[in-house]
Amino acid sequence: MADIVWTLDMDFNTTYVSPSIEKVLGFTPEERKRQKFEEMVTPESLEQIMAMFLDKHERDKMQDADSDLSINIEVEYYHKNGSIVWMENNVKAIRDRSNSIIGMYGASHDITDRKKAKNRLRQERDKLQDAIAKIKQLSGLLPVCASCKKIRDDKGYWNQIESYIKDHSDADFSHSICPECAKKHQRGSGKA
Repeated sequence: MADIVWTLDMDFNTTYVSPSIEKVLGFTPEERKRQKFEEMVTPESLEQIMAMFLDKHERDKMQDADSDLSINIEVEYYHKNGSIVWMENNVKAIRDRSNSIIGMYGASHDITDRKKAKNRLRQERDKLQDAIAKIKQLSGLLPVCASCKKIRDDKGYWNQIESYIKDHSDADFSHSICPECAKKHQRGSGKA
C-alpha cells in the first residue's frame, strides 16, 4: 500500500502507523512511534495542524456538531533523509462511548509531485503575467511629437523613441537608413 494509515492519541503521540511509512518517509513504524510530533512535520505545518485541531475541538463541543466529520489537510512531513514530503491527510476523530474525542486516525497520501507541478505552473503563470504586463506597457495612446517624434512619458517628460521603448520593453535597437532616406541625404549633400 502506498498510503500511510495511522492513529494518534490526544497528545499527538503515534499509537499505530502502517509499515508503508518506511517506503514513503524512510522511518520504520517503531522509529515513528518514538518521534515527537514536532519532529515529524515542519513548523508551518505544525501550526496549521494545531489551529485545525483546536477549531475542530471547539466545533465538536457545539450541540449540532457532526461527530462523523472528516478533515482533509495538506502537510509537509520530514523524510528520514531530511527532505520534505507533502502528504494529503484525511483525518477523523476516535471517540469513546460518551462520544468524547480520545484520539485521531487517518490516511496520508504522498502529493509531493502534484505540489511540484503546481509550483511550476504558478511560476510559468507569473512569467506570463509579467510578459503581458510588459506588452501592456506599450499599448494604448502614446503622445508623439509630430515634428521630432519624441514620446511623452507618464511623468510629462519627452524622450527619444528608442529610449522610451527600451525602458518599457525588452527591445533593443540597431540603426540603419532606409533606402528612401538614403536618397534624400544623397540629394541634400549634392551627390547624385
